[in-house]
Parts: sequence; C-alpha cells; structure tokens
Amino acid sequence: MNEVATNAVHHGTHTARLMLWTPEQDVVCEIHDGGRLADPLPGLAPPDPGRAHGRGIWIARQLCDLLHVWGDDAGTHVRIRAAA
Repeated sequence: MNEVATNAVHHGTHTARLMLWTPEQDVVCEIHDGGRLADPLPGLAPPDPGRAHGRGIWIARQLCDLLHVWGDDAGTHVRIRAAA
C-alpha cells in the first residue's frame, strides 16, 4: 500500500483517497488520485535498474496477490488484494 499511496501523492494530484476493507481472509486496499496514468500496463515489466524512480507499482505487484490499475474521468485507481 505504501508504494502505491506514495505514487498517488507524488505523481498524481498531491491528494489521494485510500479505502481499506477485509473480505473473507483477505485485505483489499484501493487508492484513487486525480492524475492520469500514461503507461497502459504499469508494473508488468521490471524497472530499468539505471533509473532512480519507477519501481513503486512493480514492487507492489511482487508483494500482493492481485493488483489492478485503471483510469476513468475521475483519475487513476489502484486496487491491491492480498491474503491476510
């Protein structure tokens, strides 16, 4: 959650909304910001080791069971699901 929330505030609109809930034996976190995500497939490829930034979504994908990113008229949404 930390990597995604940091990205939302740093790269988005400097404010973000975080929602957290616990269905069954999982933890789900959704973070929304008003920014636009240019990468259509964020975090699917390993980051360039020569760059100082660009690892947040990739790290989040490695640490959770499901990570879904989508954009709409309101901005960017990232939903993370992990076993509790």
